[in-house]
Amino acid sequence: MRTDVRRLETEAADALRDRRFADAARAAEALCKLSANEPKGFVMLVYARRGLGDLAGMKAAAKAGCDRAPDNPNIAILLAEVLIQTGDVADALKRLRTAEPQVSDNARALSRISEAFVQCSAFADAERAAKAACKAAPGDPALLFNLAAAQTATGDLDGAEASFDALIDTRPHDYDAYYNRATLRRQTEDRNHIEQLERRLAEPVKDRQGAVALNYALAKECEDLGRWRESFAALKRGADARRSRLSYDVTADVETMAQIAEVFDADLCAGAPEPANADGPIFVLGLPRTGTTLVDRILSAHRDVDSIGEVDDLPLALSAATQNATRKADRVAASAKLDFAALGRAYQARARQRTASSFYVDKTPSNFLYIGLIALALPKARIVHLRRRAMAAGYAIYKTLFRMGYPYSYALSDLGRYIAAYQALMAHWRAVLPGRMIEIDYETLACEPEPTSRSLIAACGLDWDDACLDFHNNAAPTATASAAQVREPVHTRSIDLWKRYQAELEPLAEAITRAGGDPQC
Repeated sequence: MRTDVRRLETEAADALRDRRFADAARAAEALCKLSANEPKGFVMLVYARRGLGDLAGMKAAAKAGCDRAPDNPNIAILLAEVLIQTGDVADALKRLRTAEPQVSDNARALSRISEAFVQCSAFADAERAAKAACKAAPGDPALLFNLAAAQTATGDLDGAEASFDALIDTRPHDYDAYYNRATLRRQTEDRNHIEQLERRLAEPVKDRQGAVALNYALAKECEDLGRWRESFAALKRGADARRSRLSYDVTADVETMAQIAEVFDADLCAGAPEPANADGPIFVLGLPRTGTTLVDRILSAHRDVDSIGEVDDLPLALSAATQNATRKADRVAASAKLDFAALGRAYQARARQRTASSFYVDKTPSNFLYIGLIALALPKARIVHLRRRAMAAGYAIYKTLFRMGYPYSYALSDLGRYIAAYQALMAHWRAVLPGRMIEIDYETLACEPEPTSRSLIAACGLDWDDACLDFHNNAAPTATASAAQVREPVHTRSIDLWKRYQAELEPLAEAITRAGGDPQC
């Protein structure tokens, strides 16, 4: 029997390594039957079913493994990771908090727990677990990075900078740390890292992505010091290098937005229920870097409002409902034929795992793609759209090195076409869903924060709360690209910043115009 167990373990491991997931699943299933009280077969079965896209089977395998080894924290952590994938966030949090004290001296397990907490938007928990991991393995670069990221989210920006400094001292070629550190505060003539960054760029860089991060960091720090020409030169080097590594074609996104407008036409949207003036989700959406995080912080400072942050709950609920559609175009077509009320319930089942507040903010910018679905499926939802002038928004997007998503942001030609398509889709939503959105101009909010905030709060059906004006004192964590900026009061520094680079950004204006958009809008 032991020989059979070893043979099946080898077969499953080899098949997983070679991405032969069906073969891996068969071997792992046989191993589970032969060695039912050992969790290893169930762990392999989880990874095999994940590779097959069988989320229900993956969850069942993880639960079976946990049942066989209830005192094994590693299988409990794996189950929590699976539960996060399937939207069972509340159960995942409970299992993570149970497993954490059982692995108090295991740095790797604590690191996994910290990363899982981040996926649950439980950033205070993530910071605690990351600190414990660093205590168990002092100086470990990966653990220091996780700690710094958690400290950034919770607002401990000084602690985050110290963690990044320690990481860079330990592993000077961890290039992402340089960029993340640069974003934590405004650099000054007396306190910056420009010379260090220039030295690193003059040395052989171990990987191309390293040059990307270093150039973005240098661009950020030079801009803080008013070295405009140096800043844009570094930014373009970084963006060009990043774009060269992407197999991305903006045409697909442009065509998808056009198809969404065609499918969610006036007749379909006319069937949207009347908005209900009751508690529920507040979707804050628009292009990234347009003030969505600022509005999220203003709203979540209110005593009756919580923020669930940037989450994939709506697209994941939609994916589950259209799982038989394999191509993007097929999914768009299928989404118009759904049981919209059921989709709304599926979304809320996911979102409600994250908060018990009457009102909650889903601050996922790209949800602007789903405004028609939101109106049809969630009549209680408020839809807050952030607008920012195209050139200012385009520059703000272009100068940000996103960890994930937004592949259109690294070439001005791609960015211009995407902005034009976004403008067209938003014009469509205004036409077919008149009055359904609460639209806020970033420039107006920055120049007139109090009246704009009061109007927003009233439009969301809430009584005024003075805390909304002191949003920068909001202690709630945030893990967006604006995590550092929202810790300070509203300012107008960024409104016309793009004009410092008007000549360099002319290709952006031209691309927007050629694609039928308006760079002045």
